[in-house]
Amino acid sequence: MSERQAKKIRKENPVSENTKRKKTKSEILTNSIIAVLVIAFIGLGSWAVYSKFDTNKDAVQNETVTDTGADAGAEEQAQATTVAQAAEEAGMSTEDYLAEYGLDSADDITGDTEMSVAVEYMTFANYAKLSGTDTATLRESAGLDDSISDDTPMSEVFAAMQSQSDAQSEETEAGQTEAEDDTAQTEGE
Repeated sequence: MSERQAKKIRKENPVSENTKRKKTKSEILTNSIIAVLVIAFIGLGSWAVYSKFDTNKDAVQNETVTDTGADAGAEEQAQATTVAQAAEEAGMSTEDYLAEYGLDSADDITGDTEMSVAVEYMTFANYAKLSGTDTATLRESAGLDDSISDDTPMSEVFAAMQSQSDAQSEETEAGQTEAEDDTAQTEGE
């Protein structure tokens, strides 16, 4: 067959194997339903993961004094802006509240003083009482040694906790550096 004859046959018979066929309505509908289901599953999965992440993020942001062994009562009082507000929440007068937690002897503490400042003037025993726990439990949960007595001011306790935390961080960093040096040394051999 010559080229001319093949060309003539192609013109007469335009349908060939390379021609796309049109999709039927049922095929289009099926493909659309599948696409909607895939999008729905992706959306549902994203929502579930984001919801779980958002819940964990809120839990981390809401961590407060409870990590050091304090109960919810101390947490609520620590969130109070002033001593007067904390006394009101405790159902006490400001003077009774100051006397209850050993703050009446401090001249700098008044009803307008912020609780974060007032706590630093408390003794360890009074802070434990404010937290609703005993000193032994608070000492253990905060990881403090016996050098912290019941009469130690909280400002010193906070400083001791900070220095202890710094020391632990340095030990961790030193251990990591030592492990990295050991690894580099073994790799070099």
